[in-house]
Amino acid sequence: MTLVVGVVCKEGIVIGSDSQTTMGSELKRINRPSPKVLKLDNECIVFAGAGDVSVLQEVEEKVNVLLKDNKDKGLEYFKNNIDDTIFMIMKKHVRKHDEVFGHYKNMPTGEFVFGSCKSNPPMLCHFVMDGSSERVYDYVAVGSGMPYAEVLLKDSYRDNLSLEDSKYLVYSVIRDTEDVDNFVGGDIHIKVIKLDGSIKTISEGEISALESSYSVRKDIKKRLDKSWNKIEPKILSILGQEEAEMESKTADLSTSKTLEKDKGEDVFN
Repeated sequence: MTLVVGVVCKEGIVIGSDSQTTMGSELKRINRPSPKVLKLDNECIVFAGAGDVSVLQEVEEKVNVLLKDNKDKGLEYFKNNIDDTIFMIMKKHVRKHDEVFGHYKNMPTGEFVFGSCKSNPPMLCHFVMDGSSERVYDYVAVGSGMPYAEVLLKDSYRDNLSLEDSKYLVYSVIRDTEDVDNFVGGDIHIKVIKLDGSIKTISEGEISALESSYSVRKDIKKRLDKSWNKIEPKILSILGQEEAEMESKTADLSTSKTLEKDKGEDVFN
């Protein structure tokens, strides 16, 4: 399998993936030299998927047939047809697997992310293997490592992220997930869909710059964590003392009010 991450930002959409792929019923892992984030034939829609190579290739081919002779039309125009196409493809692959192996263990899988900026706001959609889909207005992660990636995205995503921050977010989430999931790895490929509908592939030079920034930030975080470990006991001790003093003051105030109340009652008695 692989990991695909998509982010909606104020300047468009950023979609990225690693290059590791699951192949065959024995879950053989390979790294693909060719990108897995693809600009489809009508040059308006970006497609990426996580799952078996055969499934991803057929979805790409069949969706490109749908897009034929429909230049300059975005995802909103094709969404329902893509739902139906994915459902029929997955149905065929699952049925074939059952006929060959007699069970559904390690059956072919696939999850897909499509994006385009022909509508306002930009349209980012997540399609699952039964053909159903949802429109995403912030971020999405599919494939291996998805739960961990979703946590990272939840912590780091902000409304109206800049394009540069979004590229770094997509890159860093994939790299961090690679550290905890053996099915995520290899080169990272990223495409940007701008608000004018144009699609740009992030160059190797830009990927190298993202890697440099990622390494620097990781190093700074390690140093900060190390420093924090040294001062944390002192800070907690100070906070504990302040909390104890506050509780003591609160208790004294409560006692004082009780005494005043008792005195008032004595006056009337």
